[in-house]
Amino acid sequence: MIATVVGFERVEFSDNTGKTVSGTRLYITYENEFIKGVGADLKYFPDDGAVKLPEIVIDHKYDFNYQQSGFSGKSRLVSVKHV
Repeated sequence: MIATVVGFERVEFSDNTGKTVSGTRLYITYENEFIKGVGADLKYFPDDGAVKLPEIVIDHKYDFNYQQSGFSGKSRLVSVKHV
């Protein structure tokens, strides 16, 4: 999925157990044949997650690559690359 990053936010807080949670929220827009206009979404990337973000630039396009897994066909995000 090709999407445009329209904003991002660094997140860092302590959860109920006192564990530090940190990561980045990306605010994105994208085109989809089933949506009139543009779609919008928020993606969260924990600092210790498997998907590492490239340098993020506002109003630039990125390719969000998904992979189908298992018999259920559920997809998971495997990489984000600058277009």
